[in-house]
Amino acid sequence: MAAQKAGLPPRRYSFTRARTVVHAFAPLIAAAQDAHQAQPYFDRMMYYIRQAKLNKRSRNRPSYPRAVWPKRAPFPNRKA
Repeated sequence: MAAQKAGLPPRRYSFTRARTVVHAFAPLIAAAQDAHQAQPYFDRMMYYIRQAKLNKRSRNRPSYPRAVWPKRAPFPNRKA
């Protein structure tokens, strides 16, 4: 809902921070006696979720070339 209101894709929000906010406000909303009392908590929760945006990265990070482990040399033959 916060992403729809802001017009951003949901992936622009930090999942961990949004989950932490929901866990903090869930008991308050559940303890409210009716929807009218729960609405201020819900509005405040949505405000804090909207603050959990991720920074926009300016460029793609270059990937480093992948390295292959060198093949090991076999043990020398046993001398008589």
